[in-house]
Amino acid sequence: DYDRAIKDYDEAIRLDPNSSPAFRNRGISWKKQKDYERAIKDYDEAIRLDPNSSLAFRNRGAAWSNKKDYDRAIKDYDEAIRLDPKYAKALLGRSVAQMVSRRSGAVKGFQAVIDLQGYKGDLSVFAVILGHLAAGQAGDGVAAGRFLAAAAGKLDAAWPEPAVRFLRGDLDEPALLKLATDDDKRTEARCFLGLHHALQGRPAEALAHYRWVKDHGTASFVEYGIAVAELDRLDAAAKP
Repeated sequence: DYDRAIKDYDEAIRLDPNSSPAFRNRGISWKKQKDYERAIKDYDEAIRLDPNSSLAFRNRGAAWSNKKDYDRAIKDYDEAIRLDPKYAKALLGRSVAQMVSRRSGAVKGFQAVIDLQGYKGDLSVFAVILGHLAAGQAGDGVAAGRFLAAAAGKLDAAWPEPAVRFLRGDLDEPALLKLATDDDKRTEARCFLGLHHALQGRPAEALAHYRWVKDHGTASFVEYGIAVAELDRLDAAAKP
């Protein structure tokens, strides 16, 4: 209930105008409502009050990514990582921004998340999936295969591990979608399927998945931002 959350953060800020966490958390609520401008303004204030807040820099980086301003996003992720070199979410976020903007560093960044967390961390499976797909986008089939091979038998079987099995060829698309039992999981599955189809030279299938994510997906998810960015890229490429 983000409206009520914002109202309480408003009061917290009235009572303590120097509370960096209150501005930062209100920014999260604005971001959940897709009001990225207000979110960024609150993150600006959180950083002014606490310039050592790696969390605020990471959150502002995510908001810039949502606005497709990847230069600013990467700059904020860089600062978050400088402040906390073991901040896995910032490493993953920067890698995603590099991936969707087709810049170097994404594959290395996803591997860094795995190196930091091993294969049992909360972000490890996402780093495996996205690292494989980013390597494919970069034309590095060896690295793409290495992400899947190195993770064999090491990941927890919980969602989204079935997407790894799909990418290995051990699970077909209908089976993967059947295991995606809610819109959060479908957001992730369809983003990954779209990226996979695009790599296989099937833009129509990729577009169908990306459009589903844009129309029905969970907007706060990283995969939503990836799918929308890739949809825009394919739509632009199709124009005469």
